[in-house]
Amino acid sequence: MNTRKKLSEAKYFYDRMKDTISNPEHFGYNLSAFLSAARSVTFFMQKEYRDISGFTDWYTDKQSDMKDDREMNILNEKRTQTIHRKSIDPRAYVDLRISEHIHASESISIDIIYPDGSTEKKVSKPEPRPKPAKTEVKKEWRWYFEDMPDKDIINVCKEHMVKLENLVTECESIFKL
Repeated sequence: MNTRKKLSEAKYFYDRMKDTISNPEHFGYNLSAFLSAARSVTFFMQKEYRDISGFTDWYTDKQSDMKDDREMNILNEKRTQTIHRKSIDPRAYVDLRISEHIHASESISIDIIYPDGSTEKKVSKPEPRPKPAKTEVKKEWRWYFEDMPDKDIINVCKEHMVKLENLVTECESIFKL
């Protein structure tokens, strides 16, 4: 129960990270809170289930798997950093796309000069100009840790949430409270 609530708290801050992705200050606050809540899931699990027969052996195996998981280790290091040493300083990449719509039309003006010296002017009328489309500006923010430049933070945290969800669900199905 408490473990599941802590998992929900981590999900809450994960969702806030996505909501505030274009606000560096708020994104950083939510990332810090996510890291803290996500790390606490297994702490809560150990406390909540420790007295149930078989849990310690099961959890020891899971703990070994988690120690071998590069991304889990990096997220844990980031949590330790932001809780005990200094704020996290992820790198932002902003993809900015501007779409401008232009319209080209053509008209032809012909001056015809006849042998008797008279002239005639022929002009083709251009097509009517369509209403100009609005300029479109799209920004896409992505954040990266320096020591994990190949994956953006939102996707790393999403994958981490899946791992924690699977761990909690397995624990709940094996060890009924």
